[in-house]
Amino acid sequence: MVCKGKPQRWAVSVSGNLRITFGWLGDEALDIDLDIDFED
Repeated sequence: MVCKGKPQRWAVSVSGNLRITFGWLGDEALDIDLDIDFED
């Protein structure tokens, strides 16, 4: 798991080039996204 930026966002690798990114507010996850990393 990686934490970057302000406000803090967390990223979890899921499979291959997929990852889930999200932020926290208290004990609730907010702004949950499924990201696809494309390589050139």
